[in-house]
Amino acid sequence: MLYSIILLAIGFTAGFNSFVPYENWKWNRSYQLRYKRLINQIAPDVSTTTITGEKWHLNDQKGKVLLIDFWATWCEPCVDSIPKLKAIQEKYAHHPDFEIIGVSLDESREDLESFLQDVSISWLQLFDEEAGWDCDFVSKFEITGIPSIWIIDRDNRIVGIDLHREEEIVRIIDLALE
Repeated sequence: MLYSIILLAIGFTAGFNSFVPYENWKWNRSYQLRYKRLINQIAPDVSTTTITGEKWHLNDQKGKVLLIDFWATWCEPCVDSIPKLKAIQEKYAHHPDFEIIGVSLDESREDLESFLQDVSISWLQLFDEEAGWDCDFVSKFEITGIPSIWIIDRDNRIVGIDLHREEEIVRIIDLALE
C-alpha cells in the first residue's frame, strides 16, 4: 500500500513545473498526458472573430499575459465563475500587459450580447457564429469541458491549463507578469 502511494506521488508530480500545481490536474491519466505535453509550449495560432465581428489573432497578443476563459451562458459553473473573473480583472486593471479573453461556446450572438449586458462583463469576447464546440479555438486547445481557464504568458507560452481556484490563477498570473 505504501509503495503504491509513493509511486503515485512520484508519477503524479513528475513533469509538473512551478506554474501548474498538482491540485489543478484531474486524476484521469489520459487528461494528464494530453495537457502535460501542452504546458510551456507555444500556444496554437488561432484566428477568430470578436463578438462585434472584428478579426482577432492570438499571435498578435504577444507581449501580454492572457487569461483565456472558455465558457458559455448556458453553463451554470461558467456563470458562477464570473465574480471570480471580475475580481481578477479588477486586481490587474492597472497592469497594461494583462487581459482577460472570453471564448464563448454559445451559438446565438443575441443571447450572448444580452447576457454580457445583464451581468456587466467588459472583457473581450471571442465568438464564432454558430460554431459552439466546433470553433477552431476549442479544437486547437483540445477543450473537453467548460469552464476552462488557461493562462498564456508574454511569449505566447501556455503556463496554466484548466484552472479553477482563484488563488492558483492569481499565482500563475503573478509569475507570468514578473
